Amino acid sequence: MRQLGVAIIGTGNIAPSHVEGYLAFPDRCRIVALCDIFEDKAKAFAARFGLAGCLITADYKELLDRDDIDLVSVCLPPSLHAEVS
Repeated sequence: MRQLGVAIIGTGNIAPSHVEGYLAFPDRCRIVALCDIFEDKAKAFAARFGLAGCLITADYKELLDRDDIDLVSVCLPPSLHAEVS
């Protein structure tokens, strides 16, 4: 079975739960991108979870044309879900 490429938008309070879920299935999921308006926060998040090599970006629109992303977790405040989705 092919791994699903995962992007996480938002690296705040709920994001660790999503990441831990994906990391529990390394044969099925690979986190390829993290997005947060505070890039330093996303870099620290990547280091915390050992996500070396994934794209770090402040603009979720950079994720739209990537063909290695199959799944996106929107880990933002609920008021931003519709706009980003």
